[in-house]
Amino acid sequence: MTTPCQAVALPAELAHALDATAEAREQWALQSDETRQLYASWVGTAATHRSRRRRAERTANYAETGVLHRSVQRQRDRSIAREMISALWFSLVGSTLAGVVILLVDGRVHWYSVSMPALTILGTAVQRTWRNRRAPVAPTMGSLTRP
Repeated sequence: MTTPCQAVALPAELAHALDATAEAREQWALQSDETRQLYASWVGTAATHRSRRRRAERTANYAETGVLHRSVQRQRDRSIAREMISALWFSLVGSTLAGVVILLVDGRVHWYSVSMPALTILGTAVQRTWRNRRAPVAPTMGSLTRP
């Protein structure tokens, strides 16, 4: 992927998608250069024409609704696997603690009393760590400025 300081030409698919609605083109013009370059690079680096067209349509939709800058994903410090392992570890520790507390309070442990908090913790962690393929990843979030 290109760095924010490199100029990226607007792919034809993205230009066509932005021209489909006036609001999308207007919102696109209001974005910072870094944000526009990031999306242009994201659309242009797709492997197939179908993927470029789909990314261009998604970008135009983000621009039309005014969420273009907010949909850029942050760069990760750790890999997804390491984040998921830590989320699993956290859910196991949380379910054990929940089981101990329920045992002390109620005198018995039901499987759902222990497993439900663990699954809730794990489900929340998965939602926060899963990479969304529908938006580009910023090289560094500090480089993107709000318009």
